[in-house]
Amino acid sequence: MQFQICYPPSVECFDPYILHCLTTSVEDKTNEEPVHIFPVPAQNEVNIQLNMNAVAEVRIINLVGVEVFRQNVEVSGSYTLPVFIGDLPGGMYLINIATGTEIFTRKLTVNR
Repeated sequence: MQFQICYPPSVECFDPYILHCLTTSVEDKTNEEPVHIFPVPAQNEVNIQLNMNAVAEVRIINLVGVEVFRQNVEVSGSYTLPVFIGDLPGGMYLINIATGTEIFTRKLTVNR
C-alpha cells in the first residue's frame, strides 16, 4: 500500500505525477491476530485461537471478577483451545490471556 505525503498538504498530492510529493510505503498486515475468539456470542463452547510462541495462561472471568476457567497452554505457532461453557450463566465475560511478556483481553458473550 502506498501513500503520498505532501508539504504543504494540497489537492496536488493525489496526482502521482507531481514531483514535490514524497511516496511512502506501508506493509500490509499479513500476520494473524495473536488472539481470536469464536463464535461470539457463544452458547455451549467457545474456541480460543492463539497465534504465538509462548506458554499462555488462559482465564475466563465474569464481570464481578470471579475466575470461572483457568488453563495453561504451551503454544508453538497456532493453537485452538476449545472451552466448554455450557454450565456458565448467560452474560458478559472477559477472556484474559497472559504470556511472559504480554496480556490480551477479549470480551465474550454467553447466550442462554
